[in-house]
Parts: sequence; C-alpha cells; structure tokens
Amino acid sequence: MQQGLVSPVPPPALPWLGWIGGLSLFFLVGNACLQYGAARLSASATSIIMLSEVVFASASAVMLGAGTLSVRVVLGASLILLASLLATVSFRAQARQVF
Repeated sequence: MQQGLVSPVPPPALPWLGWIGGLSLFFLVGNACLQYGAARLSASATSIIMLSEVVFASASAVMLGAGTLSVRVVLGASLILLASLLATVSFRAQARQVF
C-alpha cells in the first residue's frame, strides 16, 4: 500500500444485512407505536412518559453494566422526575383561591 491511499470499503456481509434490516424495522415500528399513543394522551401524561424514558434508560444501563451509578446520575434523574411531576400540577386553581 502506498502512503496517502485509503483501502476500499469491504463488501457487506450478508448475515449482518439481515440483522441490520430487522433491527431497523423493529425501531421503526416501535417509534410509530410510541407516536400513535402519545398523540392520543393528554399533554401532561405524555410529558411524564417521555421524560421518564430517560430515567429508565439510565437505570437499565446501570443494571446491564454499561453505565455507572453516581451522585450526578441520581440527582439528574431526580430532577427530571420532579420537573415532569411539577409540570403536570395545575397551579392556576390555587392562584385563583388566593386572590
């Protein structure tokens, strides 16, 4: 090989193409189902579901050994859940009673 030249891309292995296609189809159907369900829920329920997804992804990464549990991760997960729960609480009714 001469300097400055890049070797060509190897041909794709056929068994991997099946796995990639199947996984892509799985994610496409999953995302379509999530969007279908989210369009039929209230905004407050959808916000809790979508925000808690990040927390569950972090927790499952720790359980599978792909992530580490630190104070920063726990604090971030707590803040995400607290923010989503505060977003669903209606403060308008309480404000009207005061005035």
